[in-house]
Amino acid sequence: ADVLHEMGRHELSLVAYEEAQGKFSDSPVPFNGYVSVLRSQGNRKAAIEYALRVVQRFPSDPVSRSSLALTLRDRGRYSDAMRQYQASLRLDGRNPKTILGYSATLCLTDAGSRGALEFLENRLRIMPNNESLLNAKAVYLRRAGLLSESLAVAEKLISDWPTYTPARFSC
Repeated sequence: ADVLHEMGRHELSLVAYEEAQGKFSDSPVPFNGYVSVLRSQGNRKAAIEYALRVVQRFPSDPVSRSSLALTLRDRGRYSDAMRQYQASLRLDGRNPKTILGYSATLCLTDAGSRGALEFLENRLRIMPNNESLLNAKAVYLRRAGLLSESLAVAEKLISDWPTYTPARFSC
């Protein structure tokens, strides 16, 4: 299903996820994959509806909450998205994708880049060597107009992880 999705074969991917849901009904993975395909198709309303059902079925799964948050953000429902990201972070505060999704959503609210930076700083105290969070910090520093600080973070990333390509783009 994932390979079909990546190939743009969305209808076949949906069928494969449906089959996987039948075989692995106790796992949220194929259900969240289905949501991802609906989003890829631009079927945002259906993605929200389905993601809500997934969260009802797997209320303690942080990825399901993040998936719902992303679909809500796609529709401009930022405060609802923030609540779902916060619920996901309470369940797993160390998931980089959730952290990045939450910080990106913060940028779309009154908190802006500075709010995202503050949040990332908090997470970096817990996960100081996470390259994706450090790269996001460089991006948000740049967006906030703090160019020398952004460059310093990006250069440190390149120094510590020379093969981490996103840092080179940030630089």
